[in-house]
Amino acid sequence: MNIIFKKKITVLAVIMLIITGIIFNVSAVFKFNPKPAYGKRYLSLSQIATYYGMQYSQGPTIGTLRSNYSLLTFTHKKKLFKFNGRKVNLLMPVAKFGTSLAISEDDFKKLIDPILRPIAVNAHKVYTIVIDPGHGGKDNGAGKGIYEKNVNLQIARRAKKHLSSLGYRVLMTRSGDQYLSLSARNAYCERNKGDLFISIHANAASASVRGIETFILVPAGYKSSNGGSRARYNTGNKCDNNNALLGYEIHNEILKSTNGIERSMKHAQFAVLKKSKVPAVLIETGFLSNYKDKKLLASAWYQEKIALGIAKGVLSYHQRMYKAWKK
Repeated sequence: MNIIFKKKITVLAVIMLIITGIIFNVSAVFKFNPKPAYGKRYLSLSQIATYYGMQYSQGPTIGTLRSNYSLLTFTHKKKLFKFNGRKVNLLMPVAKFGTSLAISEDDFKKLIDPILRPIAVNAHKVYTIVIDPGHGGKDNGAGKGIYEKNVNLQIARRAKKHLSSLGYRVLMTRSGDQYLSLSARNAYCERNKGDLFISIHANAASASVRGIETFILVPAGYKSSNGGSRARYNTGNKCDNNNALLGYEIHNEILKSTNGIERSMKHAQFAVLKKSKVPAVLIETGFLSNYKDKKLLASAWYQEKIALGIAKGVLSYHQRMYKAWKK
Protein backbone atom coordinates (compact mmCIF):
# COMPACT_ATOMS: atom_id res chain seq x y z
CA MET A 1 0.00 0.00 0.00
CA ASN A 2 1.55 3.34 -0.98
CA ILE A 3 2.62 5.89 1.64
CA ILE A 4 0.30 8.65 0.43
CA PHE A 5 -2.66 6.31 0.71
CA LYS A 6 -1.63 5.25 4.23
CA LYS A 7 -1.43 8.87 5.38
CA LYS A 8 -4.81 9.66 3.83
CA ILE A 9 -6.44 6.72 5.59
CA THR A 10 -4.77 7.59 8.89
CA VAL A 11 -5.98 11.18 8.95
CA LEU A 12 -9.52 10.30 7.90
CA ALA A 13 -9.76 7.43 10.35
CA VAL A 14 -8.52 9.48 13.30
CA ILE A 15 -11.09 12.18 12.52
CA MET A 16 -13.81 9.52 12.32
CA LEU A 17 -12.82 8.03 15.67
CA ILE A 18 -12.72 11.44 17.36
CA ILE A 19 -16.13 12.41 15.97
CA THR A 20 -17.60 9.09 17.02
CA GLY A 21 -16.30 9.55 20.55
CA ILE A 22 -17.92 13.00 20.70
CA ILE A 23 -21.26 11.82 19.33
CA PHE A 24 -21.71 8.77 21.51
CA ASN A 25 -20.97 9.08 25.19
CA VAL A 26 -21.99 5.46 25.74
CA SER A 27 -22.11 4.25 29.32
CA ALA A 28 -20.52 0.85 29.92
CA VAL A 29 -22.92 0.18 32.80
CA PHE A 30 -26.12 1.13 30.97
CA LYS A 31 -28.68 -1.68 31.11
CA PHE A 32 -31.58 -2.05 28.73
CA ASN A 33 -34.99 -3.28 29.76
CA PRO A 34 -36.05 -5.60 26.88
CA LYS A 35 -39.72 -6.40 26.38
CA PRO A 36 -41.40 -9.01 24.14
CA ALA A 37 -43.05 -8.18 20.82
CA TYR A 38 -43.60 -10.21 17.64
CA GLY A 39 -41.97 -13.16 19.41
CA LYS A 40 -38.66 -11.29 19.87
CA ARG A 41 -36.93 -9.14 22.49
CA TYR A 42 -37.43 -5.42 21.81
CA LEU A 43 -35.68 -2.28 23.04
CA SER A 44 -37.45 1.07 23.24
CA LEU A 45 -36.06 3.90 21.15
CA SER A 46 -36.11 6.13 24.23
CA GLN A 47 -33.69 3.72 25.95
CA ILE A 48 -31.50 3.58 22.85
CA ALA A 49 -31.44 7.39 22.74
CA THR A 50 -30.27 7.47 26.35
CA TYR A 51 -27.62 4.83 25.61
CA TYR A 52 -26.17 6.91 22.79
CA GLY A 53 -26.76 10.33 24.30
CA MET A 54 -29.05 11.20 21.37
CA GLN A 55 -32.32 13.12 21.34
CA TYR A 56 -35.54 11.16 20.93
CA SER A 57 -38.77 12.63 19.65
CA GLN A 58 -42.01 10.95 18.68
CA GLY A 59 -45.33 11.65 17.03
CA PRO A 60 -48.33 9.33 16.75
CA THR A 61 -46.52 6.86 14.45
CA ILE A 62 -43.04 8.33 13.77
CA GLY A 63 -40.06 8.25 16.12
CA THR A 64 -36.65 9.87 15.53
CA LEU A 65 -33.20 9.53 17.04
CA ARG A 66 -31.06 12.59 16.44
CA SER A 67 -27.51 13.74 17.10
CA ASN A 68 -25.38 16.41 15.46
CA TYR A 69 -24.34 13.86 12.84
CA SER A 70 -27.09 11.25 12.57
CA LEU A 71 -30.85 11.14 12.05
CA LEU A 72 -32.76 7.86 12.27
CA THR A 73 -36.48 7.81 11.48
CA PHE A 74 -38.75 4.87 12.39
CA THR A 75 -42.43 4.21 11.64
CA HIS A 76 -44.72 2.11 13.81
CA LYS A 77 -45.40 -1.39 12.37
CA LYS A 78 -42.99 -0.83 9.49
CA LYS A 79 -39.65 -2.51 8.76
CA LEU A 80 -38.34 0.23 6.50
CA PHE A 81 -36.59 3.08 8.31
CA LYS A 82 -34.29 5.89 7.24
CA PHE A 83 -30.70 6.36 8.35
CA ASN A 84 -29.51 9.85 7.39
CA GLY A 85 -32.07 9.79 4.60
CA ARG A 86 -31.11 6.34 3.26
CA LYS A 87 -33.71 3.57 3.22
CA VAL A 88 -32.76 0.51 5.27
CA ASN A 89 -34.84 -2.57 6.08
CA LEU A 90 -35.06 -3.81 9.65
CA LEU A 91 -35.34 -7.51 10.43
CA MET A 92 -38.59 -7.00 12.37
CA PRO A 93 -41.38 -4.39 12.34
CA VAL A 94 -41.22 -1.43 14.70
CA ALA A 95 -43.31 -2.01 17.85
CA LYS A 96 -44.62 0.36 20.50
CA PHE A 97 -44.24 0.27 24.30
CA GLY A 98 -46.38 2.88 26.00
CA THR A 99 -45.25 6.22 24.63
CA SER A 100 -42.09 4.94 22.93
CA LEU A 101 -41.54 3.05 19.70
CA ALA A 102 -39.23 0.04 19.90
CA ILE A 103 -37.04 -2.08 17.62
CA SER A 104 -35.90 -5.67 18.01
CA GLU A 105 -32.76 -6.30 20.00
CA ASP A 106 -31.14 -7.97 16.99
CA ASP A 107 -31.90 -4.95 14.81
CA PHE A 108 -30.12 -2.84 17.40
CA LYS A 109 -27.11 -5.18 17.75
CA LYS A 110 -26.70 -6.32 14.14
CA LEU A 111 -27.79 -3.26 12.17
CA ILE A 112 -28.15 0.05 14.03
CA ASP A 113 -25.16 -0.20 16.37
CA PRO A 114 -22.66 -1.39 13.71
CA ILE A 115 -23.53 1.52 11.43
CA LEU A 116 -23.40 4.08 14.24
CA ARG A 117 -20.32 2.97 16.16
CA PRO A 118 -16.96 1.68 14.86
CA ILE A 119 -16.42 -0.36 18.04
CA ALA A 120 -19.55 -2.42 17.30
CA VAL A 121 -17.87 -4.15 14.36
CA ASN A 122 -14.92 -6.55 14.21
CA ALA A 123 -11.82 -4.61 13.22
CA HIS A 124 -9.80 -6.26 10.43
CA LYS A 125 -7.38 -5.33 7.71
CA VAL A 126 -8.83 -4.05 4.44
CA TYR A 127 -6.36 -4.50 1.62
CA THR A 128 -7.47 -7.23 -0.81
CA ILE A 129 -10.85 -6.47 -2.39
CA VAL A 130 -12.50 -9.22 -4.42
CA ILE A 131 -15.02 -7.94 -6.96
CA ASP A 132 -17.45 -10.48 -8.37
CA PRO A 133 -19.12 -9.56 -11.70
CA GLY A 134 -22.30 -11.64 -11.50
CA HIS A 135 -23.19 -14.25 -14.17
CA GLY A 136 -20.97 -14.83 -17.24
CA GLY A 137 -20.44 -17.30 -20.06
CA LYS A 138 -23.57 -19.37 -20.72
CA ASP A 139 -25.36 -17.45 -17.95
CA ASN A 140 -26.40 -14.09 -19.44
CA GLY A 141 -28.36 -12.93 -16.40
CA ALA A 142 -31.07 -10.35 -16.89
CA GLY A 143 -31.68 -8.21 -19.96
CA LYS A 144 -32.49 -8.44 -23.64
CA GLY A 145 -30.11 -6.97 -26.18
CA ILE A 146 -27.97 -5.69 -23.32
CA TYR A 147 -26.98 -8.58 -21.09
CA GLU A 148 -26.46 -8.26 -17.36
CA LYS A 149 -23.24 -10.30 -17.47
CA ASN A 150 -21.61 -7.62 -19.66
CA VAL A 151 -22.86 -4.66 -17.63
CA ASN A 152 -21.61 -6.30 -14.44
CA LEU A 153 -18.17 -6.87 -15.91
CA GLN A 154 -17.86 -3.32 -17.23
CA ILE A 155 -18.78 -1.82 -13.84
CA ALA A 156 -16.42 -4.23 -12.07
CA ARG A 157 -13.50 -3.21 -14.27
CA ARG A 158 -14.14 0.44 -13.54
CA ALA A 159 -14.45 -0.19 -9.80
CA LYS A 160 -11.18 -2.11 -9.88
CA LYS A 161 -9.46 0.85 -11.50
CA HIS A 162 -10.70 3.27 -8.84
CA LEU A 163 -9.85 0.99 -5.92
CA SER A 164 -6.42 0.16 -7.35
CA SER A 165 -5.64 3.87 -7.66
CA LEU A 166 -6.30 4.16 -3.92
CA GLY A 167 -3.69 1.52 -3.17
CA TYR A 168 -5.85 -1.56 -2.68
CA ARG A 169 -5.05 -4.97 -4.10
CA VAL A 170 -8.08 -5.66 -6.29
CA LEU A 171 -9.00 -9.04 -7.80
CA MET A 172 -11.95 -10.09 -9.93
CA THR A 173 -13.60 -13.50 -9.88
CA ARG A 174 -13.79 -13.28 -13.67
CA SER A 175 -11.98 -10.93 -16.04
CA GLY A 176 -13.86 -11.97 -19.18
CA ASP A 177 -16.98 -13.77 -20.33
CA GLN A 178 -16.46 -16.93 -18.28
CA TYR A 179 -19.03 -19.03 -16.47
CA LEU A 180 -18.38 -19.58 -12.76
CA SER A 181 -20.45 -21.49 -10.25
CA LEU A 182 -21.54 -19.57 -7.17
CA SER A 183 -19.33 -21.66 -4.89
CA ALA A 184 -16.34 -21.04 -7.17
CA ARG A 185 -16.72 -17.29 -6.60
CA ASN A 186 -16.45 -17.62 -2.83
CA ALA A 187 -13.63 -20.16 -3.19
CA TYR A 188 -11.71 -17.66 -5.31
CA CYS A 189 -12.04 -15.04 -2.59
CA GLU A 190 -10.87 -17.45 0.11
CA ARG A 191 -7.98 -18.79 -1.98
CA ASN A 192 -6.68 -15.28 -2.63
CA LYS A 193 -7.16 -14.13 0.97
CA GLY A 194 -9.75 -11.48 0.17
CA ASP A 195 -10.72 -9.04 2.92
CA LEU A 196 -14.01 -7.91 1.32
CA PHE A 197 -16.30 -9.52 -1.26
CA ILE A 198 -18.41 -7.30 -3.53
CA SER A 199 -20.81 -8.92 -6.00
CA ILE A 200 -22.17 -6.72 -8.80
CA HIS A 201 -25.50 -7.43 -10.50
CA ALA A 202 -28.39 -5.84 -12.42
CA ASN A 203 -32.03 -6.63 -11.82
CA ALA A 204 -35.21 -7.44 -13.76
CA ALA A 205 -38.91 -7.12 -12.91
CA SER A 206 -41.96 -5.42 -14.43
CA ALA A 207 -41.15 -2.58 -16.80
CA SER A 208 -42.16 0.14 -14.32
CA VAL A 209 -39.75 -0.93 -11.56
CA ARG A 210 -36.38 0.79 -11.33
CA GLY A 211 -33.70 1.78 -8.84
CA ILE A 212 -30.68 0.64 -6.83
CA GLU A 213 -30.76 -2.04 -4.15
CA THR A 214 -28.00 -3.25 -1.85
CA PHE A 215 -28.17 -6.66 -0.15
CA ILE A 216 -26.42 -8.11 2.87
CA LEU A 217 -26.86 -11.57 4.39
CA VAL A 218 -29.87 -12.03 6.65
CA PRO A 219 -28.95 -13.05 10.22
CA ALA A 220 -29.88 -16.59 11.27
CA GLY A 221 -33.47 -17.01 12.41
CA TYR A 222 -34.87 -14.19 10.27
CA LYS A 223 -36.53 -13.96 6.87
CA SER A 224 -35.12 -12.06 3.91
CA SER A 225 -36.51 -8.57 3.35
CA ASN A 226 -38.51 -9.95 0.43
CA GLY A 227 -39.90 -12.82 2.52
CA GLY A 228 -39.32 -16.56 2.23
CA SER A 229 -38.18 -19.10 4.80
CA ARG A 230 -36.24 -18.25 7.95
CA ALA A 231 -32.49 -18.37 7.47
CA ARG A 232 -30.28 -20.94 9.13
CA TYR A 233 -26.84 -20.01 10.37
CA ASN A 234 -24.39 -19.73 7.46
CA THR A 235 -20.67 -19.02 7.21
CA GLY A 236 -21.35 -15.42 6.26
CA ASN A 237 -23.27 -14.77 9.49
CA LYS A 238 -20.05 -14.50 11.45
CA CYS A 239 -19.71 -11.14 9.66
CA ASP A 240 -23.26 -9.89 10.38
CA ASN A 241 -22.18 -6.62 12.01
CA ASN A 242 -19.50 -5.86 9.46
CA ASN A 243 -21.89 -6.74 6.62
CA ALA A 244 -24.28 -4.11 7.93
CA LEU A 245 -21.64 -1.39 7.94
CA LEU A 246 -20.18 -2.38 4.56
CA GLY A 247 -23.64 -2.58 2.98
CA TYR A 248 -24.68 0.80 4.31
CA GLU A 249 -21.47 2.62 3.29
CA ILE A 250 -21.52 1.24 -0.25
CA HIS A 251 -25.27 1.80 -0.64
CA ASN A 252 -24.92 5.38 0.57
CA GLU A 253 -21.93 6.23 -1.62
CA ILE A 254 -23.42 4.73 -4.80
CA LEU A 255 -26.57 6.80 -4.32
CA LYS A 256 -24.53 9.94 -3.64
CA SER A 257 -22.43 9.33 -6.73
CA THR A 258 -25.29 8.49 -9.11
CA ASN A 259 -28.15 10.47 -7.58
CA GLY A 260 -30.12 7.39 -8.60
CA ILE A 261 -33.50 6.02 -7.56
CA GLU A 262 -33.20 4.27 -4.19
CA ARG A 263 -34.90 0.96 -3.44
CA SER A 264 -33.24 0.48 -0.03
CA MET A 265 -30.67 -1.73 1.66
CA LYS A 266 -32.07 -5.20 2.29
CA HIS A 267 -31.32 -8.63 3.75
CA ALA A 268 -31.21 -11.72 1.55
CA GLN A 269 -30.07 -15.36 1.46
CA PHE A 270 -28.06 -15.22 -1.76
CA ALA A 271 -25.55 -18.05 -2.02
CA VAL A 272 -22.50 -15.81 -2.49
CA LEU A 273 -23.41 -13.97 0.72
CA LYS A 274 -24.13 -17.13 2.72
CA LYS A 275 -20.80 -18.75 1.88
CA SER A 276 -18.57 -15.71 2.25
CA LYS A 277 -15.98 -15.88 5.02
CA VAL A 278 -15.39 -12.13 4.85
CA PRO A 279 -17.74 -9.11 4.93
CA ALA A 280 -19.79 -9.25 1.76
CA VAL A 281 -22.36 -7.23 -0.16
CA LEU A 282 -24.39 -7.78 -3.32
CA ILE A 283 -25.35 -4.70 -5.34
CA GLU A 284 -28.28 -4.57 -7.77
CA THR A 285 -27.29 -1.54 -9.82
CA GLY A 286 -30.62 -1.09 -11.61
CA PHE A 287 -33.32 -2.86 -13.63
CA LEU A 288 -32.52 -3.89 -17.19
CA SER A 289 -36.25 -4.48 -17.64
CA ASN A 290 -36.85 -0.74 -17.19
CA TYR A 291 -36.15 1.50 -20.19
CA LYS A 292 -34.57 4.36 -18.22
CA ASP A 293 -32.41 2.11 -16.03
CA LYS A 294 -31.33 0.06 -19.03
CA LYS A 295 -30.23 3.18 -20.89
CA LEU A 296 -28.25 4.37 -17.86
CA LEU A 297 -26.59 1.01 -17.22
CA ALA A 298 -25.50 0.80 -20.86
CA SER A 299 -23.73 4.16 -20.66
CA ALA A 300 -20.06 4.50 -19.74
CA TRP A 301 -20.60 7.66 -17.67
CA TYR A 302 -23.21 6.02 -15.43
CA GLN A 303 -21.15 2.86 -15.01
CA GLU A 304 -18.32 5.14 -13.92
CA LYS A 305 -20.51 6.78 -11.29
CA ILE A 306 -21.54 3.42 -9.85
CA ALA A 307 -17.92 2.25 -9.81
CA LEU A 308 -16.81 5.44 -8.07
CA GLY A 309 -19.56 4.96 -5.45
CA ILE A 310 -18.35 1.42 -4.78
CA ALA A 311 -14.78 2.64 -4.29
CA LYS A 312 -15.85 5.45 -1.96
CA GLY A 313 -18.00 3.02 0.01
CA VAL A 314 -15.02 0.72 0.55
CA LEU A 315 -12.88 3.67 1.59
CA SER A 316 -15.50 4.83 4.10
CA TYR A 317 -15.79 1.30 5.51
CA HIS A 318 -12.00 1.13 5.74
CA GLN A 319 -11.91 4.18 8.00
CA ARG A 320 -13.88 2.19 10.58
CA MET A 321 -11.21 -0.52 10.46
CA TYR A 322 -8.41 1.85 11.37
CA LYS A 323 -7.52 0.31 14.73
CA ALA A 324 -6.90 -3.16 13.30
CA TRP A 325 -5.26 -1.78 10.15
CA LYS A 326 -2.79 0.21 12.26
CA LYS A 327 -1.72 -2.94 14.10
